[in-house]
Amino acid sequence: MPMNVYIAHQDRVVVETHDVKPSSLRGGNEKPIKADAPIIEYRRQREALKEQV
Repeated sequence: MPMNVYIAHQDRVVVETHDVKPSSLRGGNEKPIKADAPIIEYRRQREALKEQV
């Protein structure tokens, strides 16, 4: 447990100082495969939520 706290503290600095850049969530040449199904579903749900706002 103490090591987890130590690592989380290190990660916190990275997360808090990260410069977030907007993304269209779509790559121009993407060719999704079956393993990408969760990503595709996430994008579908995200777009649906954005339309509600």
